[in-house]
Amino acid sequence: MFQCRRFQASYERIDAAINASANSYVDVDYSAIFKPRDSSRRHKIPFINLDKLPVGVRSTAFSPDGQFLALGGAKSTWLWNLKQERIHVELTGHTDAVLCIAFSPDGSFMATGSLDSTMKLWDTKTWIAIRENKDHTDTIHSVTFSPEGKLLASGSYDKKIRLWDTSIGKSKELGTHAGMVSTIAFSPNGKLLASGSWQTVRLWDLTTGKYQELKVHTQRIRSLAFSPDGKVIASGSSDRTVRLWNLSTRAVQLITEHTDAVWTVAFSPNGRLLASGSFDGTIRIRDMASGASRDLNIEAWVWRIAFSPDSRTLASISYVSGVRLWDLTS
Repeated sequence: MFQCRRFQASYERIDAAINASANSYVDVDYSAIFKPRDSSRRHKIPFINLDKLPVGVRSTAFSPDGQFLALGGAKSTWLWNLKQERIHVELTGHTDAVLCIAFSPDGSFMATGSLDSTMKLWDTKTWIAIRENKDHTDTIHSVTFSPEGKLLASGSYDKKIRLWDTSIGKSKELGTHAGMVSTIAFSPNGKLLASGSWQTVRLWDLTTGKYQELKVHTQRIRSLAFSPDGKVIASGSSDRTVRLWNLSTRAVQLITEHTDAVWTVAFSPNGRLLASGSFDGTIRIRDMASGASRDLNIEAWVWRIAFSPDSRTLASISYVSGVRLWDLTS
């Protein structure tokens, strides 16, 4: 059984000690992990349920300074203050569910994308929406900032990818897919943008606008993530698998198999871990150096996961279990 401490008037913060080396970046030899390993086992990792949050949360992101956990749901975005253990502010303005959230690298702005086909840009000092973009014609399912923070990319069910210059509030179309765009991700150096739609990943060169295409899955791609060193892309799919695409060799390898659709994947900021969340009710966390993995049992569909900036905590959102914070230092 997992150890659960439920939030009442307040909850005990995650404060397990971690040595300084745990926050340092790890140079991973990816050739060593391009072999599937059946090494999963369940661990008793402590977690906290944020019980007093509104129901229906569908998206999440940590602020770069680790002060807030942003949570998007039905027409609103809530900022949970992790230190004060309370909702700091509720942001309204969308007319339908908020499906994706991203912070700019310096934390000055937060972007939200919605089922209402709009994006909003929020000033994180005032929490006021300073810009709105209505250039998409269908649900916006993914938003992400470029590493330098000048561009905001969005992927939509209208099959388009758009790049938004946040300084002037104007966007341009980067390109399209044959189907709805489920997920997008910038490379750490900002030169590439990966996009996923149905069974294909496209890797866009932002200088030329050209792309390489790779069919890596047999069903719809739900989530993409670059490793912090930019060497590989992880993809999660409805075909129940997580795969790694080595950008140097172009080799694609199966890394993890779930028993239901994989809805979300994420690398820890320090590069040590790769997490995947599935509709089979588990989050699988893989050590990128050793290839060993461990399962966190949610027992409900996992919509989204996000690592804290220090890589010590994993936030998860699930259909039944709501929002949980997992202490990865245990």
